[in-house]
Amino acid sequence: MDPETALLAQSTGVTLVTRRLLVAQPGPAAEPRGLLAELSPGGTTGPVITQHATASGRARVRQAGRDRHHTRR
Repeated sequence: MDPETALLAQSTGVTLVTRRLLVAQPGPAAEPRGLLAELSPGGTTGPVITQHATASGRARVRQAGRDRHHTRR
């Protein structure tokens, strides 16, 4: 297994274990959630983002809310 795949598998495993722990014992998560809510610029709901695009003819429109990777075909 290459290092990138190994790291991804490890972080996925940690994420799953952390989620299971927080579901089983949600109390300890209250403090970090409160801190994140204070530091978040949009509060707990986050900012509202709206995207609009118009294409005609052979034009292409690509919009993404985060990272997007694509190749031409």
